[in-house]
Amino acid sequence: MFNAKPAAMRSLSVTGIAMDPGTLEGLGHYLRRRVAYRGVFAADEPSEESMRSDCVVLYPDGLPLRSAQRLARRLISCPTVSLVIIVTALPAAERQTLVGSRSASNCLIFLPIPAWPWTVFATIESSLPGRYRAASQLC
Repeated sequence: MFNAKPAAMRSLSVTGIAMDPGTLEGLGHYLRRRVAYRGVFAADEPSEESMRSDCVVLYPDGLPLRSAQRLARRLISCPTVSLVIIVTALPAAERQTLVGSRSASNCLIFLPIPAWPWTVFATIESSLPGRYRAASQLC
């Protein structure tokens, strides 16, 4: 027999971005027991930490429309973010502008408000290959 080393495994990392501290706290309270979670107040430019996450949950409501679109496009086009979940009350026409910027390397999902933390977690679990992924498979 040969001794093969198993691939290094790491925890799934999720970043929540919102204007409302209560939203980030509620999502974080639920997700921290299940994944590596960090909450970030919405800003024009996502941090390096956010861009290294496996999944980003963005709540663009409350941001100026152009700023929200710019932030969403940057996250969607990031090759290291595998899944972008946008939780919003935006009409379908506004969503279409973001769908066009999706790249082949990631997945974009819209959830309507209210999206409870367990709904967000179920979406993450069903959309990514697994709770734990081999480090060699990540960009």
